[in-house]
Formats: sequence, C-alpha cells, structure tokens
Amino acid sequence: MAAFITLHSLPAEHFVCFERVFRGVVPTYMMFGDMAKKALNITPLYLDLDLLDKSDMDAFAEQIAKTCECANIIFISIGHASSGYIVKAIHNSYKDTKRIILYYDNPEAFVPGGYSEVAYAAIEFGKPKEIMFANKNLASLDIGIFKGLERVKKIGLGFYPMKQVEDLKKARSRKEMRRERVFLYLGGSETNTEYMEKAFPAFLQMLKQMSFEKEPTTLYFRAHPRSSGIDFRAVEALSKPGLTVLKAPQDLLESLSLADYALYYQTSLSPLIVLGGIQAIQVGHEVYHEILVDKGIIPFATTVEELDVVLKRSFSCYSEDAVYDAVGFDPKWEENLLDLL
Repeated sequence: MAAFITLHSLPAEHFVCFERVFRGVVPTYMMFGDMAKKALNITPLYLDLDLLDKSDMDAFAEQIAKTCECANIIFISIGHASSGYIVKAIHNSYKDTKRIILYYDNPEAFVPGGYSEVAYAAIEFGKPKEIMFANKNLASLDIGIFKGLERVKKIGLGFYPMKQVEDLKKARSRKEMRRERVFLYLGGSETNTEYMEKAFPAFLQMLKQMSFEKEPTTLYFRAHPRSSGIDFRAVEALSKPGLTVLKAPQDLLESLSLADYALYYQTSLSPLIVLGGIQAIQVGHEVYHEILVDKGIIPFATTVEELDVVLKRSFSCYSEDAVYDAVGFDPKWEENLLDLL
C-alpha cells in the first residue's frame, strides 16, 4: 500500500495525481489536513489532522504512524513543522520495514516565508533516507539550506501539474471580452518578513503613484492562505479614480482566468501563470531571484516607472520548453513514480 500525508493544498494536488497513477497497481491511502481538503473541495480521507491544535507534535505524529501500519511506501509533504516528527514516529514504530519519502513540491531551491526553514528542520529532525523533488533539477543541485543532504537519497521526479495548465487555458478561452484592464495580485505569507516589510509596501507605493483614469483597472487581490488580510485591507483602502479593488474568487483557476496581468513578489504559481497565457510581473523593493525571472521569462519592476515600461511592453515571446526545463518537468514522470514501487 502507498500512503500520502500532507496538510497543505499544493502537495495535496500533486498527491491526487500520484494516487491516480498508483491506482490499480497498489492500494492507496491519503491523509489530508484541513487546508488541503478545503483547497481541493474534497474529503479524501478519513482522518482529521486538526489534532495539531489539541496535542503536542509527538503525540500527533504517533497517531499518524499508527494509521500507516499497512503501508509499504509513505510519501510525506515536507513543508510543515510536523513532517520531521511524522518521519521519526513511523521509523520508531516500524524501523526499516517502511519506505518513507519526503516530498519537496516547490520548483525553487530556496523559498522565503518559512518553507525552506521548515523543510530543513524536517530533514534535520526526522533524518529521512529519501527526498523526492517535483523539480528533477533540484535532485542534482547542492542546496545550501539542506545541510547534511549528502546522507539522503535524492530523487528527481519531474512532475508539474499539467492538467492545471490545460484547465487554465480553457478557462481563459471562455473569458468574456472587457474594456477595463484586469490585474490579479497574489499576496504573500505574513511569516515572510521580506514581503510584509519591504516588497508589499513597495507595491503599494507603486499603486499610489500610478494613474488609472485613462486606463480603468480592476485589481483582484488573492490573499495568501495564511494571511490575516492586513495586506488586502491596505490595498482596499487605496481610493483612486479608475481603480477598483476586489477580493479574488476563492477558486484558483477562476481567479487566474480573470487576469490580464498577474503581479506578485514570490509565488510557486508563476510557471502556471506563464504557461496559462497570463503576463506575469514580479513587483517589489528588489528582484527576487526565482527561476523564471533569472531566465528572463518573467519581467520585474521595483519602481512605478519600471512597472509602466513593462505594462506598455507587448507580451514577451518565450519557449514553453524553456519553462518546462526551468521547473524540471519530465514527461515520463509517471514512469519515474511507478519505478519507486
């Protein structure tokens, strides 16, 4: 049996795809936390991971370990504080009779806002023997945040959620023609101090300096899942002629399909945005060196003057193959996954 454990939405979406590959080959079991369930609008199983609010981490991990009794191979998403505890609890309960693989879903080697720190802590505490990277390129890199990674087997899967790309393209093809320009702003995590204290204020300053009277604009604001809404309220309070600020629809593809431009400081969604046909623009106090920005596929702006130049620029041509290469996609990812069994 293959088991999948995650509390977050993005790896949950990946795990749903993995489960479909395994289905009919081996029995599968999925344990999704509340954030993942809400994002997918499903109840995949059968275990309420909200226990984290009611018990300490060790007790929580031991309960998870008990549910894995029948599993031979166990995939655990890496971006939560419980990950290392779960790895350790399963190993303590079953020794080497279970194959445990931590899963790193993000295409970037370093992710601000706590993800990379939590990932390192999970490795250091849980001492896993194997880590699987969605971006196959990361398996061959020396990733500085993972001290001691040399003792771990690194697997490059090469997965990217292509169905999301196709669904976004279809949604955009059905989009009604509008006169006004539409921005979608993707808010960051409040645990990311660089975003809250520098990048977001820089974007807010750009909005204050821009004129929208000649080109009316609707700005949809998509809050980060762990946001209290403080950044949205700051934008909402900005009253300017020609600018309308609205909350983005909760559904990810619906909110993306509305946009002519997607503005953000840091997001794992940037490859999806670009492949879906939306002009992505990184905005902030300084350049955040993500893969697609460094390759010149996504432009950046640190001042209102730079943003104005980018907005007047025609949609830049790029090779989809360059994007797939950057995110480490392998069209044979399903075979790679099945080879693990």
